Amino acid sequence: MGLVGNSGNSTEPHLHLHVCDAPEVLRCHGTPYAFERFTEIGIVLSPNGPPKVLEPKPRTNALPVDHAVLTLAMEPP
Repeated sequence: MGLVGNSGNSTEPHLHLHVCDAPEVLRCHGTPYAFERFTEIGIVLSPNGPPKVLEPKPRTNALPVDHAVLTLAMEPP
């Protein structure tokens, strides 16, 4: 998925997800979802210096927080 390029107005490759309850994007309602397994990589932005990367945190059956950087595991559990 990292090779998809930009799916929005940005300078870095990223992917937007919108899960909805119908096949027509203009006639559907957003619905909650969760990833079975992922590793969240926390990044703290600083106005006075470079971003600080936090320790990776494995998560299960959850939704990443806003602006999170994550990796998705492809191997079986």
